[in-house]
Amino acid sequence: DNLGNENIDSIFIDIHTSNINEYILSLDLDILIYMAIGLEMLSYSLSFNRFAPIQCNTLGHINTSGKEYIDYYITSKLFQSESELFTEKLIQFDSLTLCCTNSYETLVKSFTPHFLPRHAFGINNTDIVYFYTASIFKITPDNDILFKFILTNIDNSIILINYNTNDIWYEKLMKRLKIQFDNDELLQRIKFVDCTKEYIPNLNLDVNKSMFYYHNLVYLCDFAIESFPFGSCLTTLDALIWNKIKLSNSFRVVRAKFTTGLYETIGIPGLNPKSCEELYNLILKLKSYKLRRKYEIRIKLNRHKIYNIEPIIKEWQTKLLSLCSY
Repeated sequence: DNLGNENIDSIFIDIHTSNINEYILSLDLDILIYMAIGLEMLSYSLSFNRFAPIQCNTLGHINTSGKEYIDYYITSKLFQSESELFTEKLIQFDSLTLCCTNSYETLVKSFTPHFLPRHAFGINNTDIVYFYTASIFKITPDNDILFKFILTNIDNSIILINYNTNDIWYEKLMKRLKIQFDNDELLQRIKFVDCTKEYIPNLNLDVNKSMFYYHNLVYLCDFAIESFPFGSCLTTLDALIWNKIKLSNSFRVVRAKFTTGLYETIGIPGLNPKSCEELYNLILKLKSYKLRRKYEIRIKLNRHKIYNIEPIIKEWQTKLLSLCSY
């Protein structure tokens, strides 16, 4: 009723509401937006229904829904999504699409006085640390090749991986790496840290301890490594919070190049390689501490641009109002 005044009534639906189908229908929605389809079963099952004249999917999950009743996928031109890979019609914002606030940065920066030094995690001060920031199950054979390139070409380099001691993926990965790496010395420079362990007894910060230790490792590392083919969004934001360079595999991610978009937003396109060759050349160039510090300073001075949400909110309002003209 308020669309003529460019006011949009927003309703956030708890998908665990009882009689959820009937409840959504009772709202008589103009537009229904799924923040993610495919990450859990309930929203996935709901997406088989028509609850509103316009139904959209967006960037909580970078894959197409493949659903008959999902009309649009909302993304950003900055993420370079390829339309032929979506069953939905793409709506591509000029802005970042994602509304990021600095409250999360403020929270994790409050951890700093409690962070442990490198030796607490078995890392030497002379090590050049490349931290794979995603979950261990996302490490593909393509990452194995990247790890081997780094360890072969960068003196004193180590690959740091966060894992759970009881994780079956650790066993699967080690079995594969032993085949991939014919050099035991290189293999020994891949270090695993279990962020579920109690490194600080009685840590009392009212946060998940694995989140605390994860950020401790991002803080301590020299570079972060992007996952593939899943792409990175939150972990790239984590790296930027600590002014770390994220080595981007976004050129290989076809549905949403998050790291590419984030670097474009803060005005550092030089960290966006467009091929494996360019990525490897960038890694070699960043052996120069002077060049690395140059990029780290630029990240520090420009990451505030990610938190400029006013144009993003305005574009959301404009696009939604346009959709409601059906």
